[in-house]
Amino acid sequence: MSSDAAIPDQSLLFEPVKDGYGTRLALVFGNEAPGGVCPFYGRQCYHCDIGAGEGVQFNTELNVSRLAFFRQHYNNVLPDAAHLVIYNSGSVLNQRELSSPSLQTILEFTAGLSACRVVSLDSREAFITTERLDFVLAHLRGDQQPRSILGLETQDDEARLSVLNKKILRSNVEAAFHNVGQYHGRVGMDINIVFASPPFRNGQAVVEAEATARYILELAERHGAPVDFNLHPYYPSRIGRERFPNHPRADLTAALDAAQSIRLAAGQSTVSSKVFIGWQDEEHDQEPSSRTGELSRYRELFSGFNVS
Repeated sequence: MSSDAAIPDQSLLFEPVKDGYGTRLALVFGNEAPGGVCPFYGRQCYHCDIGAGEGVQFNTELNVSRLAFFRQHYNNVLPDAAHLVIYNSGSVLNQRELSSPSLQTILEFTAGLSACRVVSLDSREAFITTERLDFVLAHLRGDQQPRSILGLETQDDEARLSVLNKKILRSNVEAAFHNVGQYHGRVGMDINIVFASPPFRNGQAVVEAEATARYILELAERHGAPVDFNLHPYYPSRIGRERFPNHPRADLTAALDAAQSIRLAAGQSTVSSKVFIGWQDEEHDQEPSSRTGELSRYRELFSGFNVS
């Protein structure tokens, strides 16, 4: 297996940004499932190309080499990174997609970053188990909080289960919150909301984003689980263009309205939640176009919101 795979494509190299915790840095590791592909890719998630992976099946050796690359590439950023976000084109907590030796190496590296207080780990709900969370905690410092990232996308069952074909059941979402709540605030959740995903548009999408946040806040209150929100404006991926050829990109002004609505809902809850607008996604996933200029114009607004 070529060691060249350890060097990520430019599209996988995220620039550091600021969020409510400080400097936020996303690191993308390789998927260790067969073919390097998320097990759900092609069978679920009609809106998403991320699960296609990088075209090669990773193993611990390759992911350790990628970590070495990140150490060098982000040498000037890592000492100040307060929030690491760990991706692998699938579920970081699934041992089939990221083995325990690989995850342990990443976590022990994270434990050595003195400024890092939060580490978010992307995962489907089935893998947010107490067994896996115990493993994560065993390899982090006591002052570092792990958070499971769950891509719920929308609370609307018809939109999530049928339109997007993302088979995340409410009962399984509640089970994940129950597991996180067992740690009494030591572990948290990050919920991804895709703003204006099919079939929602404009004002209707703002209402749906707020409804999703309120549904999650109710679960968080009931189970005593800390929760933050990532709002990702919808853009047509390759598979999305095939499935939803007439559904437009999200309106970015409306996306900012949705983020403010989510923040307002969180302010009315007993759960203290941060809201982050993930504006980098489309810049990384799409060829340069006129949309890139639009994203650049909104970058300052989104960045200001993320730290306010």
